Amino acid sequence: MKNVAIIGVTGYARVHVETCLRLQEAGRLRLRAAVVVNPEEAGERVDELRAAGCCIYPDDDSMWTAELGKIDLCIIPVPIALHASMSIKALRAGANVLVEKPLAGTVQEAHAMMEAEQETGRFIAVGFQDLYSPEVKAVKEAIVDGAVGKVRSIRCYGLWPRPPSYYNRNNWAGQLKVGESWVLDSPVSNAMAHFLNLGLYFGAAGFQEVARPSVVEADLYRVKPVANFDTAAIRIVTADGPEVFFAVSHACDVRVDPALRVDGSEGRIEWYHCGPFRIVRDGAEPSVTTYPFTDYGDVRMDMMNRVLDRIDDPAVHVCTPAMALSHTLVVNTIYESARIADVPSAWKVTTKLFGEESLCLKGLPEAIRAAFDEGKLFRELGLPWARGEGHEINVAGYNRFCGGRLEETMSPGGMA
Repeated sequence: MKNVAIIGVTGYARVHVETCLRLQEAGRLRLRAAVVVNPEEAGERVDELRAAGCCIYPDDDSMWTAELGKIDLCIIPVPIALHASMSIKALRAGANVLVEKPLAGTVQEAHAMMEAEQETGRFIAVGFQDLYSPEVKAVKEAIVDGAVGKVRSIRCYGLWPRPPSYYNRNNWAGQLKVGESWVLDSPVSNAMAHFLNLGLYFGAAGFQEVARPSVVEADLYRVKPVANFDTAAIRIVTADGPEVFFAVSHACDVRVDPALRVDGSEGRIEWYHCGPFRIVRDGAEPSVTTYPFTDYGDVRMDMMNRVLDRIDDPAVHVCTPAMALSHTLVVNTIYESARIADVPSAWKVTTKLFGEESLCLKGLPEAIRAAFDEGKLFRELGLPWARGEGHEINVAGYNRFCGGRLEETMSPGGMA
């Protein structure tokens, strides 16, 4: 039985805690230790963990002092700025790591994590949960086997409304920095990061590969009173060949769940979030193959089981840092490509969102659908509010994020 630790038990971490407790009941693991920095908010959960035999620590330093060399796997669902430092500390304490997405805030932190893997002989798995689902595995195998011919383009778009409370829930939501650490929290790096990573995964030729960006061009806009952008369109030319287009926003009052389309020389793949994948083959005998959606609760359970299996068997497929690095590269280089443009006030509207007054962008559902259909950035559509500017960035050799074009306009308070 594997000894498991978790850093954090509230927020999204509660999902991991519940998964671990279920697996402990099944005799699959022992939840040996948990870091709880806010016991006043987590009283009932702390009592539950203690009753299950879990030791509670106030911070990760005290946990590693007591548990050095005793933990097989450490789960790290913490703020983005802490992903790298806490993962490296866990590796050096003898544990393997499951870190939440994104891998890290910057590419240099990502490389430091990969170097720590080599140094310690331990591994990091990344919680891009879609890459653990059976239907994604089946679709990727079909792509590699040529089911739609040569993949030419991958497009994804989506609208997930977010009210002020979403940004006020902690000190890093929607921020560029926390203290001196880059966070770069946005729909691209966080809430919809899964779908960008999924598109890059489908764009690579190998089963355990994610397409590496070679050229990135971005269009970034801010509607809400936050430091970072809340609306973006990004075009990525990959080293593997396919172009990946990604358009997402939180500045909306209607939810449009992410849709993804893969176009190949002999067919296409269509997917809507929480729905089945469809592979549509062209030719003399057209055909449609459907892969049913697996509930995310089951996917997260499978992810945890596979990460546990990976401890003893390096052949077990998990999302590695090398596979998650392309996402971080895109998150960093979009700021090299474009400045964040504020949407003119005439195009902002205040609406009620989950009972809260929230700023939204007029006409956004139609605009983002047009961007998806045509594969064009917002400014290329001639939209009157899309006054941003940007240019293509060659990603070859990019290995350090220093602020990109943010430093040109960033105030001491972290607002661009």
